[in-house]
Amino acid sequence: MVRAPDNVVLNRAAAEALCREFVGWQCRLRQLAAREDGGRPSCGMRPRVTTRDGAELSPGIVTLIVESEPENSTQLFRYQYSRTQDPNERYDSMLETLQGSYFQEPSRFSDLITALFGSGSKLAARLLSDAHCVLDFEQYTQGYRIPCAVARLGAGHAFYQATLELGVGPQVTSFTMSDFSRTFSPDSTAGTDHAWGSHHLIAGGAVAGGDFYGKFPTQVLSGPDDATDEGRWIPTTSLDQYGATLAQWFGVQPADLPSIFPNLPNFPNPTLNFIGTGAQIRKARA
Repeated sequence: MVRAPDNVVLNRAAAEALCREFVGWQCRLRQLAAREDGGRPSCGMRPRVTTRDGAELSPGIVTLIVESEPENSTQLFRYQYSRTQDPNERYDSMLETLQGSYFQEPSRFSDLITALFGSGSKLAARLLSDAHCVLDFEQYTQGYRIPCAVARLGAGHAFYQATLELGVGPQVTSFTMSDFSRTFSPDSTAGTDHAWGSHHLIAGGAVAGGDFYGKFPTQVLSGPDDATDEGRWIPTTSLDQYGATLAQWFGVQPADLPSIFPNLPNFPNPTLNFIGTGAQIRKARA
């Protein structure tokens, strides 16, 4: 495949005008996402990442734009964060700021694009090694293809601090949920029947990740963990415990958990230490 040539703007004034146009477009997209979609990043905020030669490194990463002088906003977000321990109230407070005047003046924003990566990210390592990449932004009928220099921001850098405050990683948790699993052995129609003992994934800044919780079953038909000789594994962790742990992180008081999860009193440990305060203690001990 022949790679399309870059559009090159030779005139400095024209290049600066195009840059301001892009920043203004990003401000509009981000304000719209805050007002209409709870702040969830739209496709125009998740550019495709390629090399200069057009090889795809990632189908999309979440990016942030930062003010040229972000110190005041960073202090504001920190203040809003410290006012309450309720993650929902923290989220709503910051979202209200982003819905209002924060993105109203594109001229306050720099042309620096930031992103957060995990400590073991292979993509981040590749980008730092190459020291450059191309970001392809597209939403609705508008798009921009931006060659970028890549650098790591120091922990004390104002842009790094602003990215952390806007990223609110510890306030976002993704998890899977299902009330049943499937049998290990297929049925007469080559399908599978309802079963127990499924596995779930949890990810987020507040999660003590990289580990299994509960006992992994012996996946042998008629084995010690098979309840019906069809691969219905007997679970070792209750869905009530799993849900109660997440609910408590969301702000439900421990005394209210049994009314939401009526089977919870049947288990010696009502919650699991994979998220929240218990997870942080577990991380520290590790």
